[in-house]
Amino acid sequence: MPERLDQALTLLDRLGERTKNIFILFRLQGMRREEIVALYGIALSEVDRHIVLAMVELVKLDGPE
Repeated sequence: MPERLDQALTLLDRLGERTKNIFILFRLQGMRREEIVALYGIALSEVDRHIVLAMVELVKLDGPE
């Protein structure tokens, strides 16, 4: 596994299972936010919060070392 992907997955693991799963469903598997709402039975704003949380942390991988 490429090092960068490994770092990203490790970071997502630290965010929590639900955040990781929602991010993967949305960004990697292309599931629509509304589908994730139905799958998890949570509000759209909660789905958005999980996606943003993961994206903010992943952006830090590109920051200064």
